[in-house]
Amino acid sequence: MDNNSTLKDQLKEYIQNKILDGTYKVGDKLPSERELSSELGINRSTVRESITEIIEDGWLKSVPRKGTYVVNQKITRNLFNLQGFSMRVKDKKLIPKIVLVNTDVVPCYEHLSRKLNVEKDSPIFCLTRLIYANEIPIQVEDIYIPLKYVENIKDFDLSVYNLTSIYDFHNISIVEARQTLTLVKLAEPVAKLLEIEIGSPAFMFNSTCYDEHSRPVEYCHSYARGDMCNFKTRLRA
Repeated sequence: MDNNSTLKDQLKEYIQNKILDGTYKVGDKLPSERELSSELGINRSTVRESITEIIEDGWLKSVPRKGTYVVNQKITRNLFNLQGFSMRVKDKKLIPKIVLVNTDVVPCYEHLSRKLNVEKDSPIFCLTRLIYANEIPIQVEDIYIPLKYVENIKDFDLSVYNLTSIYDFHNISIVEARQTLTLVKLAEPVAKLLEIEIGSPAFMFNSTCYDEHSRPVEYCHSYARGDMCNFKTRLRA
């Protein structure tokens, strides 16, 4: 293994690649620590540390007195940073894809006007998009942006330019997001988009993004599959 990174990290990547290429399939039992240690010539404590991290990342599950098994890889979202979902998918070495479902300019309704601090019926650019990981739909997002901040957005090909690039063009820098997270059961329209059963558990995520002038410039309402995603945070005294 490459000496430029730690053995623990290299072993972690080795096991994850085995999962991605189908050598270890969902439901398969992972070779034991002793077997991996013997096969790869790595200390068992290093093997244990690597496996523990992969379990924490949601790729594996430890079953007492039985062993460690491959499970669906959950995409983890850190509630303390503004990293985009596709970037988090790439972090997992999965293949991300974003599919635009709909775009439109609509009058702002009252609830949304309070979120974005704009007048009711003022024009709002809205888009609905599906986010995939390895061709599996994992999240659907409805995003709303006051048109006064992105007047030229209809001129952009959203299959080519991401929102960050469009914000940069309009001299908008997102510096803060205020978020809420709720566990829900999916109704039919969203369940159909995510290709899972009606009533399946999901994370409902609402986020308002602010620029450097403390203006709310984006509101996002999304649903993430409970079997494919999880979220983490940290508390400090």
